[in-house]
Amino acid sequence: MRISLVQPNYSYEKNFWLPYSVACVYSYAKNIHTEINLNQIIFRRQKIKSILPNFKHDDVVMFSNYMWNWKYNLKLAESIKSTFPNTKIVFGGPQINENDTLSQIVKYSFVDSWIIGEGEESFCDFLHDLKRHSAKKLYSVKKRMTSLDIPSPYLTGVFDKILAENQNFTWNTTFETNRGCPFRCSFCDWGSLTFSKVKKFELSKIKDELNWLGKNEIDYVFVADANFGIFKDRDSEIVEMIKATQSKYDYPKVFNCQWHKNSKHDVIKLAKRLTQNSQNRGLTMSAQSMTESVLEEIKRKNMDSSHLESMFETINNENLNSYTELILPLPRETFETWIKGFDKILEIGQHNSIEVWFHQLLENAPGAQPSERETHQYKTVWLPDYSIGDPPADDEESISEETEIVIATKYMPFDDFVQSWMFAAMIVNFHSAGWTQLISRYSRYALGVSYLDFYLKLFEELDSDTGVVGALWAELRMYLYDYLRTFNTKGIQSHIALFQLNKNLHSNHQEASDFIKKVFSDYPKELVNAQLDFIFLQGSDDIKQVSYQSNYLDYLLDYKKEPKKGLFKYILSSPANFKNDEHYDMLYYKRRLGYGKYVVSSC
Repeated sequence: MRISLVQPNYSYEKNFWLPYSVACVYSYAKNIHTEINLNQIIFRRQKIKSILPNFKHDDVVMFSNYMWNWKYNLKLAESIKSTFPNTKIVFGGPQINENDTLSQIVKYSFVDSWIIGEGEESFCDFLHDLKRHSAKKLYSVKKRMTSLDIPSPYLTGVFDKILAENQNFTWNTTFETNRGCPFRCSFCDWGSLTFSKVKKFELSKIKDELNWLGKNEIDYVFVADANFGIFKDRDSEIVEMIKATQSKYDYPKVFNCQWHKNSKHDVIKLAKRLTQNSQNRGLTMSAQSMTESVLEEIKRKNMDSSHLESMFETINNENLNSYTELILPLPRETFETWIKGFDKILEIGQHNSIEVWFHQLLENAPGAQPSERETHQYKTVWLPDYSIGDPPADDEESISEETEIVIATKYMPFDDFVQSWMFAAMIVNFHSAGWTQLISRYSRYALGVSYLDFYLKLFEELDSDTGVVGALWAELRMYLYDYLRTFNTKGIQSHIALFQLNKNLHSNHQEASDFIKKVFSDYPKELVNAQLDFIFLQGSDDIKQVSYQSNYLDYLLDYKKEPKKGLFKYILSSPANFKNDEHYDMLYYKRRLGYGKYVVSSC
């Protein structure tokens, strides 16, 4: 029996993801149904007409579906079925709506069988039934897999052929140490799809897989555990395995983890060890909202502000890179609560990175179900999915993916949503990226002005500015309206627009400098100069030394420290291979990861 696997993932130029999900299902099935043989794996979006002949002799084609490949998979599956009617089409993955599968079955009649939930055991059941000519339309898993004794797709050679045939590609992959999530956050489908249960893979298997990743020079690894660090001792051992692998092979270059949602201080130690002297990303603080009523509504009451404050104090003391994620607009969030949330985030010491994401309605997320939509009066639009990269157009049409996002609720009308997003854009571009961070921290601790009042004033100044900065700000606002109403992306996607503004500010650095000097003309001139030195010298190839009478930079070194008096020397340098063009293109990310080091010392 010949089987093909289809799981197109993100792709950018020659950077591709290994199709981990379908490979896991196939490896498990092959161990039981030894008669099946792998024909091909479709891991990237290709012109359908060009690859269609490759399915001619397949008995089964199995698809893994999510928002970034759903429409492409439907088009390909329909083409296969119409050309080779005897080939069985099997659909699985998170995009299969557990609550509305029957309508999907009726609408997409060319799909022979549908699998809900974990696919390994269900696909084996399908193969068993197929051999007896009694394959069912729906295989619904209402319980977890009995065991995670799944043969590794890495170790069983599933990927050997595509790696050998594409040696000039840069490869990313997904990696699991456990599977499942104990939480049932309303905006997420992780917990609901795994029935809030977590199961562990064997440590010996994890070690062998890590060795394979290093040996095969896999560049980037996404650790798909919903809560890495939840098992303190075990995950500490895994971190040591990861570090040993990177040390031995110099690969994978990056391990990106989704850290334990109810993070404890032990998680900070793990994150510091994993990120120390490496490109691994820092600790994620997935707050999603800083409003207590919102957290309660979305089933995230475990993430209260006192917990976050304690965590950030430790993070700052440990000098650990971190970033905070927020979602807009969640139910019960208003413009007023949203902007107060940023005040809380900055007050507890998170100045490094804040990431704001649209509220996506995932097919199986509890908050996406009809009752929740009605209760909170969601207004939504379907936007092009930014995550697929640049897919090749099919011969007849371009196949683009879409994701459903919330743009208004009964608590936050559309205009308030835009205002909220713009306020977030200001914090990301002016505070996190460094244009006003030093000044705002001075204002907070030397003058007693809250971050909220400081940035509400800047918000007004941006809206009223008639110069270049005001024009760039107005362009961003109009872009957002245009994007949400007409889907005209003008070459960039919504979250990229935040960084595009910062790039534009740097491209117009003289005008941006003049704006900062004008708005903060009442502040000490030396402080404003120190702020501008900080922002402009970060991308410089040369070491720059500047002397100041007061050490305002103490506000960057210690977010609550009073500045020392006297003459101080400010030294700022960047890595030798860190060029200005790269700095402008990746400014936000590079600064967040700590590129460009500064040293302050007495003259």
